Amino acid sequence: MGRAQFTVANQTFSLSFDSQGCGSGTLVRLDDGLEARFSNCECLLHLLEGVVGRRVWQTYRAQIEAELSALCS
Repeated sequence: MGRAQFTVANQTFSLSFDSQGCGSGTLVRLDDGLEARFSNCECLLHLLEGVVGRRVWQTYRAQIEAELSALCS
């Protein structure tokens, strides 16, 4: 199981993967403890869009996808 932490705008997240790669796992927003499960990488991207908000997602999408790509490779 892998773990990672990253920040988007002013929100810090912790990712815990059930296995190698981004197959499935848990996302936690450390600022308030919001926790959500994801079952695949596409689900994680949609989850992050909802958690950070549409405007933040539109601004930081490329950064988020690049960070996730680095974590999942």
